[in-house]
Amino acid sequence: AAPLWYVRGSINYDSDFNAGLLLNATGRNVGIRGSILSADLRVSENPGLFVDYLFYNRSSPSIGLKWHGSFNTFLGRRFDNFQLVDEFSFHHLSTRLSLVSGISRTAALEAGVFVDRLAQDRKFFTQQNEAAFAKQVGLFLKLSRDTYDRTYFPTEGSLTSIRAQWTFGGRLDERLDARESIPMDNNLVLTARLHKVFPLNENWWLSWINGAGLINYKQRSFINQLFLGREVPGEESFFEIMGLRYMEQPTTAFGSTAFRLRRRISKSSTFAGFTYNALWHASSEFQFLSKADLRGAYTSDWFHGLGLEIGALTTFGPIRLTSEYNLNIGRFNFSLFAGYRF
Repeated sequence: AAPLWYVRGSINYDSDFNAGLLLNATGRNVGIRGSILSADLRVSENPGLFVDYLFYNRSSPSIGLKWHGSFNTFLGRRFDNFQLVDEFSFHHLSTRLSLVSGISRTAALEAGVFVDRLAQDRKFFTQQNEAAFAKQVGLFLKLSRDTYDRTYFPTEGSLTSIRAQWTFGGRLDERLDARESIPMDNNLVLTARLHKVFPLNENWWLSWINGAGLINYKQRSFINQLFLGREVPGEESFFEIMGLRYMEQPTTAFGSTAFRLRRRISKSSTFAGFTYNALWHASSEFQFLSKADLRGAYTSDWFHGLGLEIGALTTFGPIRLTSEYNLNIGRFNFSLFAGYRF
């Protein structure tokens, strides 16, 4: 069959990332019959390019081969005791080759090899300005299941994602500290997300939102941690925690649970919600699973946050305004998002 192409576009606004334009081109039967080629170009202050090529058989469960390549730039922030002390740019170059299987209509399994380069840059994409960079190669396994009725403001279903990543080669350099390279072999990263919506009636819903993560590395660096505050599309190490600002809490390990009560406030799709979030997080200078606390290099703490949100589904995409309160230090913060995330 001849290739069939579709071209689409979208715009959005984010209070942390500002305005963006997304251009997508998707082609079917490109090169191999039954294949799908998708390319996303993000035009903004933080540009990005994401390309996926997938072909699979028609058996049940389906089995396919997938190649992914991406160049993603996004805002970086560093905090000290809840105070913003630095802003920079992350540059993430990544490629993956994997086997994928559609276990069912709502579940998928993916396993393969990856090569990454992540750089902390002083706003410019030149190696001379890099404060730190990490290169790594390894294996990953991801299991996902999505039964949500819709992506934004779901009214039923659940979302589950479990990912394991093992690095067997690589190094990390921190140029500003003039330190020797940190080996990244045998690094282990585990992350999990479990979200569930419980319909109470036609206008009320209760969501249970859980997240957890662990990094077991030879030595800690700022850029090889998990970042708590807000999620970043395409990045597995960023998690939303109500009450924290974007990237406000870097961590080695964490567990989070939140309860969100949401109500429809008009006959159209406009919603109001209230969230309580409890978080345990820990940091270790060395391998987390090697009892680093015995060497005095381990710290942990609890965090509690509240959130009030107003949201709507519109012709131009979802809109979400949140007012959040950090119960640990008694501070408000706000965020606004309009349009589809990309």
